[in-house]
Amino acid sequence: MVFTQGPLTTGEFRYNIVDGDGPEMRLNADGDVTTVGTLVTGGPSCSSGCDAVFSEDYDLLSIEEHADQMFSLGHLPAVGPTVPGTPVNISEQYGRMLNELEHAHIYIAGLPSPRETP
Repeated sequence: MVFTQGPLTTGEFRYNIVDGDGPEMRLNADGDVTTVGTLVTGGPSCSSGCDAVFSEDYDLLSIEEHADQMFSLGHLPAVGPTVPGTPVNISEQYGRMLNELEHAHIYIAGLPSPRETP
């Protein structure tokens, strides 16, 4: 696809359902995508264990072990490193971040409540 200024002189590829509003999606020559709708993907592969942390047989690290692993790696274990300029699979990254969030909430649930502390 070649980007030209086109008849609208926007320099964008636009997808528009003629329904009286503006374009539903725009793609510019820099690769930026703008959509006014919802982004739906095929979902993560669950390689990091989608919801597995809630299973009885899941080998959950202690909060200290998880923290040690996180600090030694320099990133959240399930998420992996973030390397500037490297492409990211949004669906997979979302699944891995959700896995880390689930771990965090399990650890939070195990902390004493403020009412239980002296």
